Amino acid sequence: KWVVAGDFHDLQFHDDEFDFVFTNAFDHAYDLGAVSKEICRVLSKGGIFILDIGNIEAKSAKVGNHESLSINSKPYELISRLEHAGTMEKLSEMKIKHKRWASLYVQLKCL
Repeated sequence: KWVVAGDFHDLQFHDDEFDFVFTNAFDHAYDLGAVSKEICRVLSKGGIFILDIGNIEAKSAKVGNHESLSINSKPYELISRLEHAGTMEKLSEMKIKHKRWASLYVQLKCL
């Protein structure tokens, strides 16, 4: 009901349609620039993007079978890439420790 199948490199939604976008699948993006531009396109002015980066304490940067890049072991590198691309700015972050791993939740806004 809440998940829509599609390609987040080419979102099927209208410009400025959402106040809030969330993803925990950035490691499946082939083109971070294209995905971040699409997120900014569908976010309304002042909208918020929440990026969930799981397993941030991973010791390995190994890319899994269904991933295009490893962001887990270097979450701040990803955030820096988004900021340096000029599309997004980090507003805040929160680290949450789960039973088996830790996640980093990052709040960003589009520029």
